[in-house]
Amino acid sequence: MDWITNTYHLLNAIFMTNVENLIESTNFMINEIRNIDYMTIATKSFLVYVDVKTRMVKTGNYLYNNFDFIKQLVDSTSYNIKYGTAMYNEYRIEPIDNNWVCVSILLKNDNELFSGDKNIYLENYQHINPYNTSEVSKNDYYNNCVSYFGGMATSIANCDDNVIETMITMKLDDSTFNNSFNKHTDPQLYSTIRSKVSFLTVEYTHPQMKSRIVIDLDTNLYFANNIILSSLFIKRYLEYQVEKYVFDEHYAINLMDNNINMITLTQSDSILLGENSYTVVKNE
Repeated sequence: MDWITNTYHLLNAIFMTNVENLIESTNFMINEIRNIDYMTIATKSFLVYVDVKTRMVKTGNYLYNNFDFIKQLVDSTSYNIKYGTAMYNEYRIEPIDNNWVCVSILLKNDNELFSGDKNIYLENYQHINPYNTSEVSKNDYYNNCVSYFGGMATSIANCDDNVIETMITMKLDDSTFNNSFNKHTDPQLYSTIRSKVSFLTVEYTHPQMKSRIVIDLDTNLYFANNIILSSLFIKRYLEYQVEKYVFDEHYAINLMDNNINMITLTQSDSILLGENSYTVVKNE
């Protein structure tokens, strides 16, 4: 530490001050700093942080699961943040509660008369009344919901050549039913049988897009009789995510199933899920 001593002596000569005490205290402080075990302090600080965080998470989970008003407050606050983000980034968001039916329609647009996309997407939500009757089974109750809108969807699909496809999405607490309709498809019934099929990767590609969009399928979609990954299913999914995209008949879906089979779907294809397998359906 000669440079410190020499510096202080220089200051002493310049300012005519006594710096011996400053030299001793400075050397003492430097030695104390050198002797600090920073690894021990960092380890103890990290353990304290983990302990505090664990206690906070446990307390939060207890309050969330045991007090309805706290659960509602947390859920509504979280949803409002997501809703605000969706509005800012101009994409759609599903309702905060489950037990609803969404009827969606994909139409051809006449670009000689109108500006905008080549396809027009329309949708409408209806909330399902709680099941509270013994006159019909719960399964039949939800099938009645499907049949009610299924008849409309079939009629719409057959009423005009500009209707490309109609679709019903029914989201319950523990499952999601999805059925697509065009001029050549038969309606499917709501099923409580979970499919053993799963897709490891699903990617949306388009010749005019530089990057791909990964499609994350909800696990509650994997039920027998569900029709997924049709043209309207893809369009609806893209409407509910943040990435910019191009959508028309030139897109392709690359997917890998749980048996490591690689498949490419085009706008005329969809997937019909069965209990143990799936079928690629041509929507022509």
